[in-house]
Amino acid sequence: MGFCRNCRRGLIGVALCTSLADMPASSQTNPAPESTQRPPREVKPPRTPSEQGFQTALLFGVNILPHATYGYNTRIILPGGQQLQYAGTQSAPGVTVFAGGSVTFPGVLRRVTIGIHLNAGGLSSATRPVIPKDTPTPFSKQNLQNAVQRQYVSGTGWHAGFSPYVEHEIWRLSEMRLRVGYQYWRQTGAHQGTFSPNQIGVGGYDVKMKHSSHMIRVSLNHSLYFNDSNGTTFQHSVRKSGLIRQMGVTAGTHKTFTVFFAIGPIWEF
Repeated sequence: MGFCRNCRRGLIGVALCTSLADMPASSQTNPAPESTQRPPREVKPPRTPSEQGFQTALLFGVNILPHATYGYNTRIILPGGQQLQYAGTQSAPGVTVFAGGSVTFPGVLRRVTIGIHLNAGGLSSATRPVIPKDTPTPFSKQNLQNAVQRQYVSGTGWHAGFSPYVEHEIWRLSEMRLRVGYQYWRQTGAHQGTFSPNQIGVGGYDVKMKHSSHMIRVSLNHSLYFNDSNGTTFQHSVRKSGLIRQMGVTAGTHKTFTVFFAIGPIWEF
């Protein structure tokens, strides 16, 4: 009985050793902690471009000219048929009203604006002499000047003129834009009528005038928009409209200086 009991104990030990040997090594070690995974990065939608495309505007405003120089050429016809020619320059203030339009390009040219104004009005030339000051004449220069002022008391005598310009945006804050560029101004006019050269007889005068200038232009533009997309999400085809207010100055050749103000509708496509 003792032998059998020992044999039985030996068989149990052998079985236990065999079982431990057959167990995989991974089951004998502590399991590794599960690896932590980072949450996926949030993908933000692309930012809507601040410029949707072409920007067009219609502008109505006024130009105030504190000073500008123009040239004149005066032809005088005396009662006997004699004709005399005089030429010179004069300086005068003036006022014009204008209507025009502008286009701001999209893409890489979105800071470039081109425009044009149609001006009506002009310099106060009817109050300025049409004969050079120190030039002797065989007629009364005062009679001539009085006749010009009487005949043009309700008008300037200047024709409508076109004034194109180009600007580049150099600063922006929200819908406020500061632009600097170049503007060309050209306008012609005429004073024509009759006068009494020396209280006897009737003579005639024909004064041709021209004012032109190459100018540096600085403008401050403020746009107020409302959305025309009917509440849809912003796409490249979105259209906006609103109101633009503009003010600025120009200075250039022939001692031309201008202060201007304008307002009008604006659209972006």
